[in-house]
Amino acid sequence: MRVLIAAMLIAPLMLAGISPAMAASGIQVASDDDGKAERSSYSAQARNELSEWRQKLQATASKGKAEGKEASAAVMTELDKAWDKADTACHRLEVAGSADWDTTKAAFQASTHELAETWHRTFPANK
Repeated sequence: MRVLIAAMLIAPLMLAGISPAMAASGIQVASDDDGKAERSSYSAQARNELSEWRQKLQATASKGKAEGKEASAAVMTELDKAWDKADTACHRLEVAGSADWDTTKAAFQASTHELAETWHRTFPANK
């Protein structure tokens, strides 16, 4: 009878992909889910931030062309490198697990800071 009761209690957990040990520490399971939600939310914010940067860079390039004031090739190369670094860091956020999340997030923040610094150096009046 005890075996049957144990089987009835454990079977739904196993079907849900939760081991009995994880079920005993239900707080950790919820914490992992919260961490995934937080990472997903931050990744979405990062994509939005980069989308704004992309629009800003494209608008400035288009405006410069229209006014005949294209930025020099060296300046555009520097901005492109900073953009690529931030874009790569953003994509890494989307695949980062909990073990390397903090490092990946810090790398993204550093890369977007570098992009902003490059922008402000290039276009000081155009913040």
